[in-house]
Amino acid sequence: MKPSDFARPVEKVPPGWKTARGWAQTWARTPSHTFCLLARGVAAKTVKVKKFVIKTGSRTYPVPHYAEA
Repeated sequence: MKPSDFARPVEKVPPGWKTARGWAQTWARTPSHTFCLLARGVAAKTVKVKKFVIKTGSRTYPVPHYAEA
């Protein structure tokens, strides 16, 4: 993570992109199991990953989001 990541403006997340927690809720899995599944998917190129700058509370952070490839 670079300091310039925090200076980027808040981005709108396109439909179909979710955080690991979002996928955990969709799949009814624990967050740790979901992360393992997403990591395998990224390695197999069946899942895309991209960081979007989102506002969490009063701060903005680059947060990885995942989508099916």
